[in-house]
Amino acid sequence: MTVDALGPRDIVRTQGSLEDAIGNHTVKARSFGRFESTWHLVEAYLQGDPEATRVWLDSIWYLAAAIASLVNITDPQRVLVGGGICKDGDALFKPLVAYLEELEWRPTGQAVEIVPAQLGHEAGAIGAARNAMLGGRA
Repeated sequence: MTVDALGPRDIVRTQGSLEDAIGNHTVKARSFGRFESTWHLVEAYLQGDPEATRVWLDSIWYLAAAIASLVNITDPQRVLVGGGICKDGDALFKPLVAYLEELEWRPTGQAVEIVPAQLGHEAGAIGAARNAMLGGRA
């Protein structure tokens, strides 16, 4: 998903992708070499490090913008957040919900529910395996 139409292309040629904006593989670049992984970034954020806070919250802003775009188009009752990022608990979900307060269109006043996927960081792999077992007829 594109979250920055003027951003660089990612490995699958998506312009300014959400994966590049929040993914573990770009933490080092997004933090100008200061943090090696999302885990290190979040740990520093939880300790109150100003640079880690900037990088982490900027990343979550992109995620919130992507979720708000989808919510504003499809109007779901719930959004599941999967992948490795969902392991970050309140460090992810508290600012994410706060950002969605700003970004989500709520004509009825009802916010979409944001929850971690039950399968966590394994959700994508399990979904792909299930799809392969069904011969692409998921």
